[in-house]
Amino acid sequence: ASDLASVQEAADLMKVSAQGIHKMMKEGRLRYVYAAGLRFPIREDLLERVKQQKTAQQKTKPRARART
Repeated sequence: ASDLASVQEAADLMKVSAQGIHKMMKEGRLRYVYAAGLRFPIREDLLERVKQQKTAQQKTKPRARART
């Protein structure tokens, strides 16, 4: 696997727009490499953020209550 991801691949994984990925990179929330005039998100950081998102979603899901 490559160390870098495309912006579109990052957007698909994180379920946000490509514009959202660019904003995260600009704000320093997602590390990237600048090459050939383009920004490429670092795959390792991207996968870590996806993992954090899933963990956060699991913690915020309401639990079903037993009916009495």
